[in-house]
Amino acid sequence: MDVARGLTPPKATTRVVILTIWAAAVLIAIAPAIANGFPLVFSDTNVYVRPIYDQWEGTPPFYSIFVFVVARASALFAVPFVQGICTLVILELALQNLTPLTSTVSRALGSLVIISATQLPWLASWIMPDVFGGLGIIALVAVLLARSQPPLWQRMILYAMVVFSGMSSTANVLTLVPIALFCLLIRRVWLELGVPIRLLITTVTLTAVTLALPIAWNFAKFGKPSLNVASGALLFSKLVDAGLAQRYLAEKCSISPHPICEHLNKLVSVPSSQSFLWDGSPPLASQLNAWRDPDNSFKELAYDILRTYPVEALKLALNDTFHLFTALTLDFNDELKPYGNGEPGNSVRDKIEQYHRVGINAFDSARQQNGALEQFYPSILYAITTLGSYVGLVFVSAISLLRRNRERSATAIIFLFSTLIGVAIHGGLVGPFARYHVKLSWLASFAITLWVLQTASSRASRT
Repeated sequence: MDVARGLTPPKATTRVVILTIWAAAVLIAIAPAIANGFPLVFSDTNVYVRPIYDQWEGTPPFYSIFVFVVARASALFAVPFVQGICTLVILELALQNLTPLTSTVSRALGSLVIISATQLPWLASWIMPDVFGGLGIIALVAVLLARSQPPLWQRMILYAMVVFSGMSSTANVLTLVPIALFCLLIRRVWLELGVPIRLLITTVTLTAVTLALPIAWNFAKFGKPSLNVASGALLFSKLVDAGLAQRYLAEKCSISPHPICEHLNKLVSVPSSQSFLWDGSPPLASQLNAWRDPDNSFKELAYDILRTYPVEALKLALNDTFHLFTALTLDFNDELKPYGNGEPGNSVRDKIEQYHRVGINAFDSARQQNGALEQFYPSILYAITTLGSYVGLVFVSAISLLRRNRERSATAIIFLFSTLIGVAIHGGLVGPFARYHVKLSWLASFAITLWVLQTASSRASRT
């Protein structure tokens, strides 16, 4: 237990048990990478293995910097290991601050259960920023809902995770901001703890930093002071997939010409296909410089379409959000499919070979690249634990409310809200791609584990 909180430190044998549990948790967190023989990759991994000078308009560069620094200091295989350690550290600090009376052994076991029962190991083993989406949320909740202020070193780690989570993905920023506001509201109204001015100032400052750094990067690199330079292309592509863009352009091209009007017959309406972005050689988005969108014409066009068809756009967002909720596990036909040398022009392998030549042999021989990874993926288990955790989270939220336990109901409801708002933002603005659900679904398991630990420690303190 923590000396800083006036609790007795663990004995030597207890420390051995704790370290053993933590070591097991880290090994499980990177088990998919170990079984694969190489970190898991996705098509977007080609961006994240590049150095700072070779970045792309569609993603912030900060996760790429993280990957490149870790890989240069050691190897690409060190990336999952570092992500696994980050996962365990944030889980421990979040549990420590949200249920401070729980023993260190109990918290370690709780972290082990969360990692073992969820798809966190696959996120941690992936050279993708998705693992930091959920970690940023629990770090934020731990700071904003802690009854007593965490020690400075813990606050620094938790705040750093929140900022890095927000900077690694634009959708994470849009998710973290409403969660922060909801946490402050719950803290002030439901828990009646008040909001210290220092906490409020820190939250506002970190929000400003998380927004300012990507904007500054995009201005310096691409000449556009925007949170995401490619937002116009991404949103327009979603409207093309739904057929709304074609419907609008068919009416407006004769009145208000746009460069895309010459290619109207090439716009294909297939849900979540992103054909505008990726189909063709080069794709239309590249031909028309929609990614950079220097004059914001694609962003303005997308907004005009939304204003013209608000009801249809809302139905599209709700439909994609619903379908995202039904995507319970990662997809081996897309997200974890082979990205090996057998695919002509595969950019993942190209970039790994270009910038990380020492890892290319391991990449080529990895189970993922040979189509043999899926046999290690317990999809049925994950589907059951995901659905069970959602049912359990609703149940513990209701039980806590009925028993008028404000602390337990607050954390349960906040994590339920976090999952709902996160899936709505990812599904509504981008699309129903399974990884956007998987990166958030494990929060329900964390919330249930937290509730169990809070309940057990509360009973123990009364006896």
